[in-house]
Amino acid sequence: MGRKILILSLLVLGIFSTIFWLKLLSPEDDWRCEKNEWVKHGSPSTPKPIFGCGKIANELTTSTAQSPEAPTTTSTVSDIIVPKIATLTGLYVCLPAQGDGPQTMECALGFLADRDQSYYALDTNSLKNYIIYPTGTRLKITGSVYPIEMISSNVWKKYNIKGIIKLNQVEEID
Repeated sequence: MGRKILILSLLVLGIFSTIFWLKLLSPEDDWRCEKNEWVKHGSPSTPKPIFGCGKIANELTTSTAQSPEAPTTTSTVSDIIVPKIATLTGLYVCLPAQGDGPQTMECALGFLADRDQSYYALDTNSLKNYIIYPTGTRLKITGSVYPIEMISSNVWKKYNIKGIIKLNQVEEID
């Protein structure tokens, strides 16, 4: 009888121990994509993601040209699984706000691409030594282009941008 109680006690202890460790090791504090929006679960230690959650418009097109002189190919974003890596030239500028209202003194720095005269926000987090250039500086940049429809954060929706470029390389040019 004593042996059966010992085995039953060890079994119950094992079950509770397993539940405890599974609960302890499960990712409780993170961001989850629910209904095309990032939703906080617990207390995440990272900021809300700006990429990768939400529907992408089928009619959006992106150009894969490397320069204004290069031939342009076009594909719909629904065909693109990951953002395209592009090398662009253009100007370092203050991003314009959406709409016809007055511009504020605020200056969110971004990029005006030569090839299509579109504005892009710049994500510099992956660069080790990023230099903040004066506005009007001509730059050659390489990075992953995320169309505005792929961005789940509303922070960038107030600017007249085509997307965000996650920078891999920046070079000042003449």
